[in-house]
Amino acid sequence: MNPLTKKKKPFLWEIHESTSGLDVDKMDFLLRDEHYCATRGVRFDYERIIGRSFICNGYLGFYAGEVLPICGFFESKLFSDMKIYGHINGTAVEMMISDILREASEKYNLSYIFKQENEWLEKFCLLDDTILNEIARSKSLLMNRIIKRDFYPLIGQVTVKEEDVTIVCDKLRNTFSPEKFKIIKQEFHYGLKDTNPISKIYFGNPKQVKRKMNVKGTLVTRTQQTVVISIYGIDSKQNPSISLFKKDFWDTIKSLNVQVQGYE
Repeated sequence: MNPLTKKKKPFLWEIHESTSGLDVDKMDFLLRDEHYCATRGVRFDYERIIGRSFICNGYLGFYAGEVLPICGFFESKLFSDMKIYGHINGTAVEMMISDILREASEKYNLSYIFKQENEWLEKFCLLDDTILNEIARSKSLLMNRIIKRDFYPLIGQVTVKEEDVTIVCDKLRNTFSPEKFKIIKQEFHYGLKDTNPISKIYFGNPKQVKRKMNVKGTLVTRTQQTVVISIYGIDSKQNPSISLFKKDFWDTIKSLNVQVQGYE
């Protein structure tokens, strides 16, 4: 969207790309992905949220009674982030595709795309699934594993406090070889990390003449972000050593003097 629109008609910007994270783009993909992934998470009433919005002095606002329905939207987003976008198989496939493209970078001159300032966008748009299909025809072992659903296996996963992330990651890196394992950090929150997104939304009624509205809501659950540390192996999940790697993972975690949450 044109940046001038944000200045002249800020409500259009908020509808499309809200500073709070409540916008029609996110509503669209949350509802669509929930449908196609057949998940039954936290539902939100998008018709009510949209129907109870209004424009005041050029800004988007909501009636004060819509705090809880809007909280439902953020709960739905958090659920989808953790259960769909952060799913272990989806995460594994993302890493495998990244490795495939890294391997194919020289053959298909992919790095060239990002070096040409004037042409990179046009060339970037050519990076569609046809490249992956061509790589598959070239008998890529990783692509063949994806087709057979032999994804990178999850060795272990724990939820940790933000202040303990460095300790846990450093210990895992010292224990597991980076050539054979991948350690990733995932953050799950309502969209603004430790900031309550409700505080970025204006509540009141259309008759108010001030931009800032006095009514504020609070999310009914935590607003702090959840940090998850995961480690994946790059060998086939048929590797008999996977169970030993999992044991090593939990032995390593237990040796640390930090509080974690996870399942062996």
